[in-house]
Amino acid sequence: MGCTQNINTEPGSECSNESTSVSKFSPSPVKSDEQIARQIFTPIHIDTETGKVKPAAFTDAEKGMSTNRLSIACLKDINLLGEKKAEIDRDKGKKDREFIGLITANVGNIRAIQSSKQSRQFCIFDTAKQDDQSHADVCQILTGSKGEKSDARRKLMKQFTDKPT
Repeated sequence: MGCTQNINTEPGSECSNESTSVSKFSPSPVKSDEQIARQIFTPIHIDTETGKVKPAAFTDAEKGMSTNRLSIACLKDINLLGEKKAEIDRDKGKKDREFIGLITANVGNIRAIQSSKQSRQFCIFDTAKQDDQSHADVCQILTGSKGEKSDARRKLMKQFTDKPT
C-alpha cells in the first residue's frame, strides 16, 4: 500500500486517514507518541566513509517510505525483517545488498514538520501487512518544486537518528 492509495483526495484532507486503520491487518492507527524504525541497507542508504545515513534513504517518502512501529514489533523482529529483505534483494540480482541496521524517529516530530506556508509535509499511515503488522508508511504530501520537496525530505532525515543501530 503506497501513499496514493491512502490519501483522501479532498483539498486539505491529505492526512485525514491517519486517524483510521487503512489496513485490515493493522491493530490500530499510528499514534503521535510512537517511535518508528527505518531499515537501512548498503550500498543505497549509507555513506561507507562516515557510516551515516544518506539522503537517498528518504526519497521513498514521495510514494511511501516503509517503516516499522516499535510499539508493535521489537527491534529484534524488525532486524530479522531487514535481513530477510536483503536476502530477497540479493536473490533478485542485487548482490551487494546488505542490511545494516535501523534508524528511529518519533512520529509526532515527523507530523510536526511544516512547509514555509505552515502546512504539514508528511502523513504517517498504518499499512500493516499480513506478515508484518508493524508496517507503516511515511508519505510526503507537499507539492511544489523539486527543491521544496528535497528540502522537506532533509527535514525528515533530521528527525531520524543519523547512524543505524
